[in-house]
Amino acid sequence: MSPNKYSHVAAAAIQELEKNHQEYHEKLWAKTNGRIVGEIQHTPRGTWKEASDPPEGHSDWLPEKMSELIARTEVYCDFMTLSPPTIVEDDYFFKKIKEALATLANKSILEFSGKKIVVRFLFGNIVSQPTNCDELMTYLTEGLPESSNLEIWVGAWRRGACWNHAKIIAVDGKYLHTGGHNCWAPAYLEKSPVHDTSIELEGEVALQGHLYANAQWEFIEQRQSTLKGWLISKYNDGWLTPTITRVTVSEWPKTANTFPPLFKKETLPSLAKRSSDDVNIISLGRYGKIGGKDARSSDDAFIAMFNASKKSIRFFLQDLGPVNMAGISYKGWPKNYFETWSKAMYERDVDVEIVLSNPGSKGGVDSYSNGWSAEIVAAEIIKTMKSQYPNASDDELEAKVKNNLRICFLRMKCGNSWENGDKVGLHSKFFIIDDISTYIGSQNLYQFDLAEWGILIDDEKKTADMKESLWNPMWSFSYPKDASLDINPGKVLELLGVNRDPPDGEKGDAEPEGYWNAMCNVM
Repeated sequence: MSPNKYSHVAAAAIQELEKNHQEYHEKLWAKTNGRIVGEIQHTPRGTWKEASDPPEGHSDWLPEKMSELIARTEVYCDFMTLSPPTIVEDDYFFKKIKEALATLANKSILEFSGKKIVVRFLFGNIVSQPTNCDELMTYLTEGLPESSNLEIWVGAWRRGACWNHAKIIAVDGKYLHTGGHNCWAPAYLEKSPVHDTSIELEGEVALQGHLYANAQWEFIEQRQSTLKGWLISKYNDGWLTPTITRVTVSEWPKTANTFPPLFKKETLPSLAKRSSDDVNIISLGRYGKIGGKDARSSDDAFIAMFNASKKSIRFFLQDLGPVNMAGISYKGWPKNYFETWSKAMYERDVDVEIVLSNPGSKGGVDSYSNGWSAEIVAAEIIKTMKSQYPNASDDELEAKVKNNLRICFLRMKCGNSWENGDKVGLHSKFFIIDDISTYIGSQNLYQFDLAEWGILIDDEKKTADMKESLWNPMWSFSYPKDASLDINPGKVLELLGVNRDPPDGEKGDAEPEGYWNAMCNVM
């Protein structure tokens, strides 16, 4: 697609963002561009047609790629993810990040004498799982020469049940890695790995990753600068605190300021220039509870994009049903999205295809499903359709399930289980609209009010490439011969009358297996 000429999908998102989210321009969203590097990054690679588990070292390339990107830094690096890797020397994510920092320290001495290199690590302070910034900093900087011109900050925050969930590596406003991957070796690098999707880009889009991070660092500084924040900062970072808001930050070397400098375009020696390989991109983010009431720009952009669909919407997602964790009930279905899908199917005959993580799936020790069956998910979508179109007959609704709505769980040639019997898990947040625009990011579509970020690639050719390398082989095994193994249209209609949306934290009529035992790291 030619520069600045957007598809009907992207144009709908832009119209919504420019009309209702202008205050968050170049904070939560922007019209930008960039070049996709290689194929879409999916782990574990090449497993769709394999009858056996992936070999040892199957996804070591992921932390190696992250390390290589960090090590490119000459001025400014932002690293954001849900929680840090395990602080042990044999954790490959941790090891490769330490190697990258050692490279930067040496680079700052040998190549950039007198010129600072800034690295900001940002994590979520998950309820009951605080990020120990001081401990992490101690291990990350072990052996680094304090005489270098490298400065590092490690920060984490939460406000209620809201924290950072974005996964971003942005380097010098030129290089970007983003998507769904956390830095958890047991989930991604070992046996029974969870499937996940990210992407690497170069170009102007990387600027938006830095700019998005700024508001979260401002929140950390603002909260710790209060008397209450100062007092809490005297607690050990690893201790649990009963406070609704918890921010933590650690700096290195100790001569550095308490808080990092905010990223500004002017700090870069040069800005990325558009090349002939660049494609149109829209960055899409949300801040959740640390922004204003409209600081959820991506939500409204998604709705606008779904409403613009003409042919198909294809989803590759962890889950859609609600999750309950740590005694906090997130008790609704994403009806705002379901309404757009129902309207698309009922009025425009759009096909909606959804692949979800298998109930009971694990990645290492973590849960990657909220436990709902495909038929229940379908029933909640059709329930929304019935509410929107009360005159629709049961035959019409069943026809939509048969002809337009296809839902299944992730499968490969080996089925939906690994050799040890573990169910295959999925953590991707990925969808394609009308085979022309593709979203890749951190944002789940089930309800959870976190800080998220991702990108919409608005290019038919690149979308076709991603569909060919990822969607098509995955779909061929997950939904074989156009006949799902996971859904019966007649059963879906029988399930419409069950209340699964409990008010005010009360239990509804039905709960999925393991619902009340779900852990925070299903994120």
